[in-house]
Amino acid sequence: MPGHTGIMGRQDLEKRRDYDRDLLAGLVEARTKGLSLEQAQAKLALDQAFPYLSGVKPYRGSAQDQHAANVAAVWRLLAQ
Repeated sequence: MPGHTGIMGRQDLEKRRDYDRDLLAGLVEARTKGLSLEQAQAKLALDQAFPYLSGVKPYRGSAQDQHAANVAAVWRLLAQ
């Protein structure tokens, strides 16, 4: 499967699918519990909440920065 990082295999696609699913579920839960964005970010820290992404290189920048941007973007969408 072509993507920003080139050809992706099944395992990489499954990791991406799992990340998207788990990130959305975690942020929905955080909003339901009334957590702040900062509390949600701490609860969904990349290395702790998504250990299956260890070693996966992002398209651009650091994995931590990309994850923080993903959290913020989804958080804004859920606020609408």
